[in-house]
Amino acid sequence: MKQLLVVVFLLLSGCGAYAERQQSVRHAETYIADKKPLAERGELKWSEYYKGLYQFFVWADAPGDVLSRVNDLSRVAQDYEAGYITKDDFDYRRRAAEAENRSAGQARAQQQSAAQLALAAQILQASGPRVLAPVAQADYNWAWDLQRSSNGGLIWVCRGIQSGQYSDQNQCAFKLQSDTTWPGY
Repeated sequence: MKQLLVVVFLLLSGCGAYAERQQSVRHAETYIADKKPLAERGELKWSEYYKGLYQFFVWADAPGDVLSRVNDLSRVAQDYEAGYITKDDFDYRRRAAEAENRSAGQARAQQQSAAQLALAAQILQASGPRVLAPVAQADYNWAWDLQRSSNGGLIWVCRGIQSGQYSDQNQCAFKLQSDTTWPGY
């Protein structure tokens, strides 16, 4: 019985941390959805965009490599704005850094999933055959969902098709943004 309580506690505490992280991610996604178009149209300096994004990632306790890339992009944006590099060079560096962030995010998600599965297997094995733990539905396919943000704007979120749960944007990175899986917002 004690092992079952430990498994339930670990699962619930992991869910709370996941929910907090998802909320931080949604705030950052809203910032990106609101501010990136302004930077692309020249209504907001790219360096200001990246400084704001950096603050969101600090608040969300993002990994150091992500913070470093966003900080580097802020410096590259300042070089572009000062005329030290061309727009093409800036766009190339921006796309490369975004691709690195997507790749690193996918690798972290896979490592975290593997670690959680290994821990659950160890706990179940230690508790013996009399403990039955609920099995969470694992997503193996993801889709974009257009939703209304808390400030009334529209944002794209990535969700697991099997569970309907919010997922890391990296899972949908190369998918067409269409709202056909969960239409309406």
